[in-house]
Amino acid sequence: MLDRIDWQKAVKNAEHYKALDIKRIYLFDECDKPWKFVTSCEPGGSHRLEISTDIRFVAKHPCGLQFDWCFDIEPRSADGKSGYYIDVEGIQRVMELIPLAARASLSEYLKECADKVEAKADDYQEEAKRQYGAAAALRKSAQIELLPA
Repeated sequence: MLDRIDWQKAVKNAEHYKALDIKRIYLFDECDKPWKFVTSCEPGGSHRLEISTDIRFVAKHPCGLQFDWCFDIEPRSADGKSGYYIDVEGIQRVMELIPLAARASLSEYLKECADKVEAKADDYQEEAKRQYGAAAALRKSAQIELLPA
């Protein structure tokens, strides 16, 4: 089945794919990825809380085939949550797997994400200060002096 292809088998059969005018192959989550052939990356199509939560990688193999896939920087279980749950270890692994030339675009994307995550943290910090202030005011209001009758 074409949509669950193994990239190494595709490389072995590259001439057959190209004869069928198939030069781009999408790799799904459960497939092994040709990280060492990554030429570029860009934000993917999934978004949450002002950032793209996946990265689309492009790997151009010397045989003439191109492989595309996405990597989630957050687990899907983060959906519906009010904060970020970034897979830092996964991102660091990916950074080590891709060629140096492709790291620059990934680095830029990660810097943009970091700025947006930090801005969200600042918003949460301001809201937390407001909430602490409201709690203190409620406690103060609750302290009534009982006058003798």
